[in-house]
Amino acid sequence: MSNTAADLIAHSDAAQYLAKQEGRDRVEVFDATLRDALLHRLGEEASLRGALDEGRIVPFFQPQVDLASGAIIGVEALARWDHPERGVLDAGLFMNVAEESGVLEDLDTAISAAAIRARAELHRRGVATSFRMWLNISPLHITNYEMGRRFYEVLAEEDASPDWFGIEITETAFLSDTASVAEQLAVIRALGIKVALDDFGTGHSSLTLLRELPLDEIKIDRSFVAEILESPAAGSIVTALVGLAQSLGLKVVAEGVESHEQADHLRALGAQTGQGWLWARALPLDELIRSDRISISGPDRALRVEQPPARTA
Repeated sequence: MSNTAADLIAHSDAAQYLAKQEGRDRVEVFDATLRDALLHRLGEEASLRGALDEGRIVPFFQPQVDLASGAIIGVEALARWDHPERGVLDAGLFMNVAEESGVLEDLDTAISAAAIRARAELHRRGVATSFRMWLNISPLHITNYEMGRRFYEVLAEEDASPDWFGIEITETAFLSDTASVAEQLAVIRALGIKVALDDFGTGHSSLTLLRELPLDEIKIDRSFVAEILESPAAGSIVTALVGLAQSLGLKVVAEGVESHEQADHLRALGAQTGQGWLWARALPLDELIRSDRISISGPDRALRVEQPPARTA
């Protein structure tokens, strides 16, 4: 299998990488199975790099809905890979490859730039200035000066206002240096960009972060929302999280809403915003605009969503 010193080093690196993935204190042997897995991963990395170069990593947009009025008050930009053979791929199918191959920064930059252009297009169509575009920022890059510079360059190119945008960040961004990240978030908020803590309730340090970070919103993780009506424990957790957020002056966004019953319950608890398949999956910009369930209307020409018909017993 190995004819050169370079081959031996590469194969030992691959075995070491697998051992680290599987846990500590173990040995892995480079064999045909591992070789095939390595070749597959290298192929995925090459394909992902090519997709970025060709502009096939694109944002889709999932609406965020005001639970009281039914108006779409914003969208979350989600990365999708327009794969020539496998169709449109969710970010979960390639984000690990992006992280391990060192292209996550390029991916963040590409999605952010495309999302800014999409929001500028919505503005040209007359969508209200209060309509917010939410961007997911990798924990590794929240304090990256070069990414920040490029973000503001694209804003200037598109004549887009910072207060049209928000960033969502998970608490893993704060594990290494909470103070410096908090400082950067304060600068971001001073420009009018909102900040949301994503997947709230799933990590061990969430309460500490609420005390230490400049935040505007929290997003309750979909795992709690999915069981809010069936599990007393999940229901109690969501009730507590909404109450905690309210006491701190933070808005609450519930992710993964899939039924009218869930939406009604969340609204009764005091959650302001919902996001999920009840209203729409993530859509390309043109489908978002022309969807028969979504239209541009009203005095401020804000996007609104027509509620799907209620299910009958």
